[in-house]
Amino acid sequence: MVMLSYNGNLIHRDKFCLSASNRAFRYGDGLFETIRVHDSVMLWAEHHYRRLTQGASVLQMNPGTGWSVELFKDQVNALYRENHKEGGAARIRCTLFRDEGGYYTPYSNQASLLIESEALETGTFVLNNKGITLTLYDEIRKHQNKLSQTKSINAQLYVLASLYKRNLGFGDALLLNQEGMIAEATASNVFIFQNGVFRTPSLNQGCVEGIMRAVIIEIMHENGMDIIEDRISPADLEKAEEVFLSNAVQGIRWVKEFNNRKYNNKMASVLLSLLSRKAADYVSKYVKNQ
Repeated sequence: MVMLSYNGNLIHRDKFCLSASNRAFRYGDGLFETIRVHDSVMLWAEHHYRRLTQGASVLQMNPGTGWSVELFKDQVNALYRENHKEGGAARIRCTLFRDEGGYYTPYSNQASLLIESEALETGTFVLNNKGITLTLYDEIRKHQNKLSQTKSINAQLYVLASLYKRNLGFGDALLLNQEGMIAEATASNVFIFQNGVFRTPSLNQGCVEGIMRAVIIEIMHENGMDIIEDRISPADLEKAEEVFLSNAVQGIRWVKEFNNRKYNNKMASVLLSLLSRKAADYVSKYVKNQ
């Protein structure tokens, strides 16, 4: 029996429904977080809570009285324990959306939280065996504004870019901002490595403020690696020694090819090892504090 959590109440998935007036359905009026549970512990929960809360502020949504990182963790953990009694890795999706009422102008700014979970095949972060082939999606460009960094449920741009790369047989597609610079991939942030220096698009380039992006930058600082948050062009990728993608569930995925440029995964492998160690430390600290 698969359950979900709706405003803290556990409900059988098959019995849950939303009305046709739901604002997430009608207008894409909401946010989401995708979180990895690692060794039965939600990784970087504080980061996810902060981003969700900041996004709610941007959208002028009120998560409700008593909203806190502790409440957020409790609701996610309760659902995880219910659906994954034997433990293991899981993917958690938290969707925060404005309550129904009104047309474009809402009746209320009150928001509801829906949490879902599904098991993951791999219990730890694993580097992809086959490198990803990248293409550019340039039919629609991503705007650079205060909505760019949020994890909006209005994901039409990402859907179209994903259809584009699938139809052409590529592993992923890069999105460009209004200036023609790299913003991100369809579900990941982008890093490149050249001449001993890592670079990633800065937050003012239109990319989502990725949780894994922040963790990887932190790892680089902790280990004396040079990282620059910068403007990155498609031409920069063609000069790079390595390109890799990052997101909260998969960790790091190395890119094999872009525009006939071949890459290795030496530094991606090093970073993945450091990421796995950092995740294990996070889990150990959480368990110790319980």
